[in-house]
Amino acid sequence: MAFVIDSNEWDFNGVSPDAVSSKLEQLLDRILIANERNEEIYVGNDLQSKSVYNGMDLWTFLYDDHMEDLDGGIINELSAFLNNANYYESDETLWPNNFPNFTIKDDTGISVGLDVEFAHMNNVAKKPFACLTLNGSGVVKTNSANFGSSEVYMVSDETSHKSFWRQFALSTVRDTSGNLEALSSHMYPNLHFFDGVWDGISKFEGGYSRVSSKLQKYLECFDDYGAWVFSEPPPALHPTDTELRQVGVSPSNDLIERRFSGLGLEVAPEKPNVRGNTDCYNARLISFKSVASEKSVDELYCEWHGKLELHTNRIHIYPPIVDSKGKLIVAIFHKHLPLP
Repeated sequence: MAFVIDSNEWDFNGVSPDAVSSKLEQLLDRILIANERNEEIYVGNDLQSKSVYNGMDLWTFLYDDHMEDLDGGIINELSAFLNNANYYESDETLWPNNFPNFTIKDDTGISVGLDVEFAHMNNVAKKPFACLTLNGSGVVKTNSANFGSSEVYMVSDETSHKSFWRQFALSTVRDTSGNLEALSSHMYPNLHFFDGVWDGISKFEGGYSRVSSKLQKYLECFDDYGAWVFSEPPPALHPTDTELRQVGVSPSNDLIERRFSGLGLEVAPEKPNVRGNTDCYNARLISFKSVASEKSVDELYCEWHGKLELHTNRIHIYPPIVDSKGKLIVAIFHKHLPLP
């Protein structure tokens, strides 16, 4: 599971220098994020040799007078990446079966470039690949008369990046609890999964198959909006709201619940009598060691919980803290922790 840069679109004829700069900066930002998430990126051999502008190869173009105002930092960063990149054509052990012997076309009947072919052939072999693109996100439907059809995700921003893992990669390798755990850091990069939390999957009433869709919905929302819900000053109910914020004021529990409700989730804190019962309190307590410093272990009471079903199956969470690097903590999966 990885990314390949789609070099077929590296054609800067008719593109202004400012637009070239913007496109390259966006790509380099995405490469940095992928590297931080330990996601592999592959490159085709011809990216640096093909014509990208009026017969010029990439480096001739970038150093041409036409691009004299291009930030040197972009050139240095791109050079550093390409000097250390993984070139899939240089290692036939990376090639999927029958690559590159068949012509792959998109749904309009146009043949795709070799990089998209590489992604397609891996996808039909159940090894999910997406393309990092300069020209926006989307999904390209690809097919071969000899070797099946697939979809190739075009990734250019955070939304399309996470959609590849959430909507395509998991279903391609098969949606199981083990695969969800293995891909969780890519699907939900803004969440911190507490040690041992995945053991609780087996404690859900009905097992993983019963809760999989709802569980993923909650985790997606926690990842996309959890930090905002717990930290954004009132009175906003949704990230799109434009009311002036009460700077320095923390949201109340009631406002937090209403925010989650507006996002389609039922999330609430435990009632005071749960905290007051020793057994119930301890069941919701985790020993959390900071991932941001050498700070010793803290005991965190995880009273906030998402309700996958009316009377059973809960996800206990803890709001983002400095020691979790600002990530919402997913603490406990359980059919239902004890009540007084």
